[in-house]
Amino acid sequence: MRGLAEPWRTHYLTGQCRALAAALQDRTGWPVVEVFAGGVDYWGGRHILVQMPDGRLLDAAGVHAPDERGFEILRTLDLSGMDERLWRRPANMTAAGQLLAQLDKDEEAVT
Repeated sequence: MRGLAEPWRTHYLTGQCRALAAALQDRTGWPVVEVFAGGVDYWGGRHILVQMPDGRLLDAAGVHAPDERGFEILRTLDLSGMDERLWRRPANMTAAGQLLAQLDKDEEAVT
């Protein structure tokens, strides 16, 4: 899975990861997790993604194994109190839809 194209990939990996995770959770119901990503400079060491039912993690860069890049899951986040105006924007919902469509396509290719 290739993840989002630029400039959206960088946009969601350098400061808007919470908004994308909220949009993905809204569409899937998957939990949002905060990870420590040792050695990854552009996340400042912390990053927010969704955790898929099989344990893998999904963000703007695509699907990751839980131990990839030294990810250490710190906690599950409750975004239910997050103001929807901060994440329920067309760009965020479109990005979430693109990632989920890629995921569906990849899974169809495997079966």
